[in-house]
Amino acid sequence: LKQKLKNYKEKVYGDIKGFEFRAKKGKVIAIKGCVGKANTAYDIGYMAAKYDIKRIINYGVAGSLVDELVPLKVVVADKVCYYDCDLTSGGDYKLGQMAGEELYFETDKKVLKVLEKLNTTLDISVGTIISGDSFATKSNMTDELLKNFDNPLCVDMESGATAQISHRLNIPFTIIRAISDKVFAEDNGGMFAEFCEMSSRRAASIVLHILNNEYVD
Repeated sequence: LKQKLKNYKEKVYGDIKGFEFRAKKGKVIAIKGCVGKANTAYDIGYMAAKYDIKRIINYGVAGSLVDELVPLKVVVADKVCYYDCDLTSGGDYKLGQMAGEELYFETDKKVLKVLEKLNTTLDISVGTIISGDSFATKSNMTDELLKNFDNPLCVDMESGATAQISHRLNIPFTIIRAISDKVFAEDNGGMFAEFCEMSSRRAASIVLHILNNEYVD
């Protein structure tokens, strides 16, 4: 993201590293999130306690769960859920559903409408993202697991926490993921290492379009 900006100011928020810049939509605070649900919840909660946040955009990379989504393609979530939350034995819950919540957390519809009008050569798909605290591989993303969800396109480790915390804070949120690997490939870990940085650049381009209402390649 920094590579695509002309001006920004490095900042530290408590123990969270980040930077600030101006966009057409106003002041933007960007933080470098850590891996996993607890870290993500901490980061968002800390920042929300310090600032009057109007909108949250979480972007990064994810593993593809469908053949047509190959590395460097982009997924924007219309809804998000956990895949590793299981309260089914303790009440009338579906797999992935957190206590007191619906199964799916719906993303910012205004941003989805903006993306519908995006004139770009980037390949963007809109659909379900599932999330949990494990690096996804063919051994843990089984057919038995995936059949519980609405045709998920990809899987990551932070979207679920971003969605739940944003929902509780009543802040609209957007999840953008560029594909870094194919989950069912033999060496998806190696694929992740190869495409992670390039895919992140693709996702950053979409973030800047949302903030500026113009496409940045």
